[in-house]
Amino acid sequence: MNTRLIRFALGIAGILSLGTPVCAQAADEAKQLELRYRGVPSRVRDLVSDSKIRYDTRGKLIGKWHPGQWTWHSTVQVTNVEAKGMFLRIKANRLLLNYNRGTHKFAALTTMQTLEIEIETSPRTDGKVNVDGEWNKAFLMPDEKYPLDMQPYWEPFIACLINSKTEECEYYEKKAWEPDVYDINPTSDWKPSYPGVYTVGNDVTPPKVRSRVQPQYTDVARIAKVEGTVLLEAVVTKGGAIRILRIIRPLGFGLEENAAEALSKWTFQPATRMGQPVDVLLGIEVNFNLRK
Repeated sequence: MNTRLIRFALGIAGILSLGTPVCAQAADEAKQLELRYRGVPSRVRDLVSDSKIRYDTRGKLIGKWHPGQWTWHSTVQVTNVEAKGMFLRIKANRLLLNYNRGTHKFAALTTMQTLEIEIETSPRTDGKVNVDGEWNKAFLMPDEKYPLDMQPYWEPFIACLINSKTEECEYYEKKAWEPDVYDINPTSDWKPSYPGVYTVGNDVTPPKVRSRVQPQYTDVARIAKVEGTVLLEAVVTKGGAIRILRIIRPLGFGLEENAAEALSKWTFQPATRMGQPVDVLLGIEVNFNLRK
């Protein structure tokens, strides 16, 4: 090989080396992120139940993935962050958001489930990587309330935890304690109202269950020997289907979401008004009993 060809080959190698996105800047900032978030509950952007999640340069999920549940898959505890090649890689432990009825708060419980997140980075024109920007492809920013595709029945419940001093929240707080406590007097005559949806009574007959699916225990609830009832508000449609509107009384350990999932598979003979099927509003209890 002549010297001119050798110089050309070396020149190409130098160009390729300069174009490699791995750089000390990204590696250092990745470690700074790790120090900032290690041991701190962090909220993910997408509810995905898989143990590995991949994002492309646009921040879109790649490959096959399965939707998750808010209490199980919305919050993690980061253990490792590194920039390697064209990717930002994050390892974390899943946290279960477990509702405490006495304190009206969700507490994060560490689980045995782990999560790996891989983000394909998009370097700036100067070749550097905005590591904070890449992080936000997978995690919510402080001013963002909920992850994408969060089950909508959680939103009104969470809103009442943030601001409980509304007529709506006081109404549902009373409902949450029934029938255990009878002396909680409502402060107003507020009641839920949905256009075109009736309540049972007078000339409206109740719907009847045609088929039901039994709710499944979560492993952590079974180990903790949790028993009780999840109370939900739902509309049974004139077509015999069910639409879950909100959680009224959670039970914890992920059981409320298993209750909602089971309930969504029930079918009904619809309520009627003057002989015609109508949409009707109901409070529905889903019981969890280990002795069954």
